[in-house]
Amino acid sequence: MTLNLGTKIRDLRKRDSRTQEDLASALGVSAQAVSRWENDNTFPDMTLIPAIANYFGVSIDELFGYENDRDRRIDAILEKNERLSLEDNGVDIHLDERLQMLREALTEFPANERLLYALAETLTDAGWIRLGEGSVEAGDYLVHNVEEHKKNPYWNEAMPMFERLISKTSDTEIREKSIYWLILLYSNIGEYEKGLALAEKMPTMYHSREFLRVRAVEGELCEKYYGMMLIGLARAFSTSVIQALMVKQSNFRDDLPVRKLRMVIDLFDALFENGNYGTAHGDMISLYLYLSEHQWRIGEKDEAFASLDKALEHARSLDHLAGRKGTYTAPLLEKAEWDFTAIPNEDSASLLPGDWPFYMLPAPQDIRSEITADPRWKIWADKCMKK
Repeated sequence: MTLNLGTKIRDLRKRDSRTQEDLASALGVSAQAVSRWENDNTFPDMTLIPAIANYFGVSIDELFGYENDRDRRIDAILEKNERLSLEDNGVDIHLDERLQMLREALTEFPANERLLYALAETLTDAGWIRLGEGSVEAGDYLVHNVEEHKKNPYWNEAMPMFERLISKTSDTEIREKSIYWLILLYSNIGEYEKGLALAEKMPTMYHSREFLRVRAVEGELCEKYYGMMLIGLARAFSTSVIQALMVKQSNFRDDLPVRKLRMVIDLFDALFENGNYGTAHGDMISLYLYLSEHQWRIGEKDEAFASLDKALEHARSLDHLAGRKGTYTAPLLEKAEWDFTAIPNEDSASLLPGDWPFYMLPAPQDIRSEITADPRWKIWADKCMKK
């Protein structure tokens, strides 16, 4: 790295509208000495470096230009991790590479919170991908297999990292994301009181970013944020309905899942009434896959395959958006934007047979053996593979 100390001193001095005489007086040297520094003819005495950094209110690393190099290096590592994570997409492809890369980066930059969060999040993913999330029966309820989860080495390593970030970081986004993951992990290992204690410290729904943004602005920007909020609420409602179903086994003993999943699908159809679902095509894929399982369970076999076809239809639409961005066009959403540029190529259609039924509660193995034995399954699966 080229040392441009003189240039940095000059830039900082001009930033603060100070003269060479001002700096010289503060440091007890001559103006000519400052001039020689800035022209890179000589360097300040090392004993003056802390005083120069303090004078301009910067760190010594920043004064020497190390900070920018460090940030660029960290940004490159995190960008690579994000790219590999997108390629993994819930599958064990790059996990070892990502874990090794982040561990080495933290050896080089041990105090960096962004790297620590990325490693903790990757470990959390590894715990799910490699060891799974089991459930057991507790009366009518389906609960986490706590004893098995307590042995998960990835989660056991990740939890102290999240705890450290929560207690130390001043970065609001890192803290909130760490709280989210830590609550999930506490629940997985049966530490319910710890999770609730964290949850109780968070704002209510009506004090969230999504609700507050619409209060902060008016006009077109207000319309944009309302659209974004409505889409977010639809997604949150969808996830909450499905997770509420999964709480009790008795919820799966009649047509309740079919009725509730249709209710959620109707909500999305009403919100995106002109068919421009944007990235919400992904939500529709998972809903229709899960709906098909429960239609099959109650004997609606024709309807189940109709739902599989709808999932494929939405997958084709989603794949068409890869590498692009745009705006929604349905009423109330017209200023809201979708962005799929982070996914240059998407082939979600070919993944549908493997993803089915998307949500894994109740255990779908018996239903999978039945539905895949139907000749219509092979016809549908073959359609999924066609470009």
